[in-house]
Amino acid sequence: MTAWSPGRRDKAIEGLVSLACREVWRSSEHGELIVSRIKAAIADENPVVRMTATRAFRAVFAGDSAPSRIRILGKLLRSEPNSNVRNVLLRILGSEAHGSPQEVDEVLRELANEPNRATDEAEGEANEDEGVDPTVDILMFLAMNHHTPFATDSVRRWVTTAPQSGEALRAIHVVRNYLAPTADPTVQDRAFDMVATAACTSLARWNRNPDEHVPNADLPRTNLNELQHALKVMESSASQIYFASGAFDGKRSDFVPAPDASHERFAVLALPVLLTCARTKVAPIVHHVVETLVFLAPLNERRALLAIAEAIAADGVYAYDPLSSNVVIPYLKRRLAEHRQLVLLDEGGVAAFRKILAAFASAGNESALELAFTFADVFR
Repeated sequence: MTAWSPGRRDKAIEGLVSLACREVWRSSEHGELIVSRIKAAIADENPVVRMTATRAFRAVFAGDSAPSRIRILGKLLRSEPNSNVRNVLLRILGSEAHGSPQEVDEVLRELANEPNRATDEAEGEANEDEGVDPTVDILMFLAMNHHTPFATDSVRRWVTTAPQSGEALRAIHVVRNYLAPTADPTVQDRAFDMVATAACTSLARWNRNPDEHVPNADLPRTNLNELQHALKVMESSASQIYFASGAFDGKRSDFVPAPDASHERFAVLALPVLLTCARTKVAPIVHHVVETLVFLAPLNERRALLAIAEAIAADGVYAYDPLSSNVVIPYLKRRLAEHRQLVLLDEGGVAAFRKILAAFASAGNESALELAFTFADVFR
């Protein structure tokens, strides 16, 4: 374990950074000296000094144009060997992405095309955020909001190789706001296209060889890693859609907001991705799918009922999951109370209702068995 305590130079730079970040000091008689010392510290041989000084980058280069700042950042990033300092610089670069997306995209392309080079171990005092490479987050922002060429190509490459791509999983972890019902329709289309591609690619890998799913199968490490990664991608895809939908919001308060008109477009885009994820036959994934469909049901009750039946039918063990009946059985009871025509007279609705109820009754669920006997007409 490496311990670090600040020295006099470190404390001095911290003080100068605090001064440089205040306009009143930058415009004072000492302003030029403060700024020049910070700029020198950004190129210091000590990574702790560099990282501390870099936090004042926006302040000391405030008078430069955005393209000029981005060029300086690109130069610093190309020469920076320390991972923590690089991450601070990347976050500053990311803050320029909204105003100058094309320029930031080009810098990231140049960095990606550089030959791989070893970086020093992170030194000094760094918080957890500084230890996380923000490149994927920046590229996602550029691809979703601005459709810049390098970012768009990068995201497409990640999702088409999702079972082998760590970047794909990271990208899906930050996709929620782009999926949201309130998102710009163009951005939402790009986000759902990305998640749909990742889910389809991962499902294809998951189902490629049934022998790989035999209990205690002796798999090569590469195959096992791909299967695990494919599953994580689909689990994350389903959960991000679930959270983006607003279905989770009702769990945090007594009031459950009903989906509104903005959710209809979301529901149409989400449905095929959710059903793709449900085909994994993995109970936790199916549960997120079902919870989302139950929340969106008021938009189109028949569509939701048929989709839930398909999701549950795709998973032979979901009905045995202890969490499942707490969602599905109350849903079925509400359908009988509020939409009797759908579940008792509509041909497709009857078949879907019967399929769901039969799955839980076969699993020995007492509530499902009671419901089946009470409304035996659905089994005629």
